[in-house]
Amino acid sequence: MGLIVGRYTGTWNTLAMGQTKEGFRTQHQILKKPVMGDAAAQARQDAVYQGMNLEISCVLLEYDGAAIATIMWPNGGTKWTLGTVGLLDASGASPLAKQMIFTRASASTTAVPATLTFPLTALKEGFPVDLLYYPDVREVPLLLVAYPNGSGQYATET
Repeated sequence: MGLIVGRYTGTWNTLAMGQTKEGFRTQHQILKKPVMGDAAAQARQDAVYQGMNLEISCVLLEYDGAAIATIMWPNGGTKWTLGTVGLLDASGASPLAKQMIFTRASASTTAVPATLTFPLTALKEGFPVDLLYYPDVREVPLLLVAYPNGSGQYATET
């Protein structure tokens, strides 16, 4: 059997993300443009690969974790303010995207890789950060996008 188990911790912009409800999840989507022409009517004949999108999701349990405010409020981590409009996520003088690293919590587990580093991640556009004010553990669901670095890599494993 090829079972793989083991917990990962996470940092965002070198700040600890705290505990998650059930870990971190990555999801990628391959982008293609169908090729269709009159020889086959409306049937797909081929497809042109046009890149991919990568997203990272989690539900954080430690609302006061160091990284949470800077993820939820990317313009300097200042709560309840609009911040600087017009900043780019992955490039420019003050990019909002920061490095995210998953690290295997224990060397005694079978979790691979030992570390997974995403050089550029940011809160996904339009994602509603939903906070419940109630006498219970405050869960913070997050959805981040990963951007490829200058060499086209979304992540590296060690």
